[in-house]
Amino acid sequence: RALDLASRRFTLLDHHIRGPANESSMKHAPSSSEDREVMDQFNAHLDRGWELLSRGDFSGALLSAQKSLELDEESPEAHNLMGYIHAAEGD
Repeated sequence: RALDLASRRFTLLDHHIRGPANESSMKHAPSSSEDREVMDQFNAHLDRGWELLSRGDFSGALLSAQKSLELDEESPEAHNLMGYIHAAEGD
């Protein structure tokens, strides 16, 4: 079980390193400084969620994922993170 969990965490970390949140993860390109700020917040929550997940902090990762979804509820990347969290928790 420990090896399986370690392998899963490595896979999650590898996925995050190769595909971190970026500007294309939002619905549209930023058109104002306010939009850029929202995008920056979205990316920060998403990146933090992957980082916390890779450390085994599922509750922290879930909070970060939920915050990113509050900023962009249609984000495939945020929904993907939520799926990885639930899978890591065994749900």
